[in-house]
Amino acid sequence: MLAFVDEILRGTNAIERIAASACALHSFEDRDILALAATHDIELTRILRSYESIHFRETVGGDGRGV
Repeated sequence: MLAFVDEILRGTNAIERIAASACALHSFEDRDILALAATHDIELTRILRSYESIHFRETVGGDGRGV
């Protein structure tokens, strides 16, 4: 199974969001699931050592187009 997770539990207070998100994402590890998760919680990326952390950034030029 392929799972895409974007900002899991967004809107929940930070402490509970990070703890519950880590539990949910850890549960994918023992199953045949490839999970791609997007988050702004840097703490979550530190907890989930089994996941590969990738950072994206963009640059917008003066004409409004990506560089």
